[in-house]
Amino acid sequence: MALAYICHARNDLGDHLLQVLDLKPNSSQPGVLLTGTATTGIQSGQTGYLTYGPQNDTVVLTATGGGAFDTNADYFGLAVYLIDNVNSSPANVALTAAQTNGIAVRILARVAAGSDLTLADINVAIRAEGGVGAGSTLNGAGATRSTGSVTSVLRVLSGEAYLVAGGTEVIAAGGGFPGGAAHVPAGAFTTLGDAHHRQVRRFLNGSSLARSILGGALSKCLDAGYLWINPTFTYGAAGTAETVGGVHIGVTGAAKALTVYSATGTALD
Repeated sequence: MALAYICHARNDLGDHLLQVLDLKPNSSQPGVLLTGTATTGIQSGQTGYLTYGPQNDTVVLTATGGGAFDTNADYFGLAVYLIDNVNSSPANVALTAAQTNGIAVRILARVAAGSDLTLADINVAIRAEGGVGAGSTLNGAGATRSTGSVTSVLRVLSGEAYLVAGGTEVIAAGGGFPGGAAHVPAGAFTTLGDAHHRQVRRFLNGSSLARSILGGALSKCLDAGYLWINPTFTYGAAGTAETVGGVHIGVTGAAKALTVYSATGTALD
């Protein structure tokens, strides 16, 4: 069965503050095991905390000469995933730091709005950034050199940690995409035992999830009128509580909590 990806749509829900308890099988049932992955291990059942929102460190680069640039610190999340995997095409050109940060914000705004993130939608978000080649794609379609995938973007958005270490060349000499047609991403998702690993529960896109979306716990979290006030945040025009797209949440605390995606990036609501 295909996976679904449950993604935080606002920044004030981390640290075991939100649970989904109406999915099946329940994690408390003895002997219920669902096979995970190399990054998450084995999980029991479908119910549990939705602890992690998407990471999106702002990427800053250091010039190393000849038009090449390295990351100047360890970076996690969407923007660094994009600069590590997306080629500005049709030329052999890497994304700049400004471009990758801008594309990431555009994608996160779609999560906050509950909009689709199919391959076509992500490609539009990439090409909409100023200076990015009109033939650019996430996944290398159209003979670009990109190595991304919708699944990997959804993994980042659902809270998994993607890391590119500091001092990594992400723009080659002359502004090129490292490795050209033989590009190999420098970063990777963290795995069990890594210091910054995030163990994110996997969800199956089946009847239990559909019922929760239609009238259960997830239906409430998908609603734009979802009310939540986290006392460690402030709300309103100058507040610290924001959607993942960077829009301040009003003083009432009303904003959708989650967006749920199919494995192809269709928003399930």
